Amino acid sequence: MSDSPTQPITPALQRVIDRILSRQTMPEPPAHVATDDEIARARQKRIADLLADAGKRYHAATLASYEVTCAKQGEVVNALYAYAGRFDRERVAGNGVLLFGPSGTGKDHLLLGAARLAILKHGASVRWRNGVDLYSEWRDLIDSGQSEWERIRTYTNPDVLILSDPLTCGEAITGFQSQVLMQIVDRRYRNCQPTWISLNVMDGDEAQIRMGRPILERLSHGTLVRFCNWPSYRAAKARKL
Repeated sequence: MSDSPTQPITPALQRVIDRILSRQTMPEPPAHVATDDEIARARQKRIADLLADAGKRYHAATLASYEVTCAKQGEVVNALYAYAGRFDRERVAGNGVLLFGPSGTGKDHLLLGAARLAILKHGASVRWRNGVDLYSEWRDLIDSGQSEWERIRTYTNPDVLILSDPLTCGEAITGFQSQVLMQIVDRRYRNCQPTWISLNVMDGDEAQIRMGRPILERLSHGTLVRFCNWPSYRAAKARKL
């Protein structure tokens, strides 16, 4: 019995065969592995972006450059060194940092110094916003027609969001400000994303009255909380003039 005739291979069929054979024989190109230099440059870029947000005054802000003149300051600096050193674990747990106390005690300097270490040691992404800019920016985003998800994504993408005293003007926050803070803080809290915050208040009662209990509880849960109760650095400098 004779063999059945062979089907001719059309150009279209040949192209299909060639594609199959190429996938079988061509190895996948190796994934690029970042070099130490590339990692270092990327982390320095993150520091530069953070300091651009915070402003020129804080460009030299590190934990090492913070002027320690009393034991309480030293305790806070050491606590932040330890937190930044283990930031990978704190990030997974979603544990933040809350510094409160009188105005002018260097709380933002301390937070930015800790952020610099978290970036250098662990490659963290960090964004900084003060209260006035946060609320103005949010209102502009609403006016731009962005969806709520698009607006909030700006503040939930980074590993760390630093909020510099969102309690503006020494009074309780407004309904609008409370809504903005709650949306951001609650989303980050539920996603276990650390939020770092400085508050110009003298105790938890004042913070709760001015900010509201639901927001404060989310910011305090699992958080490194420290009372920065020492004389104002700015006031001391002014007295010397």
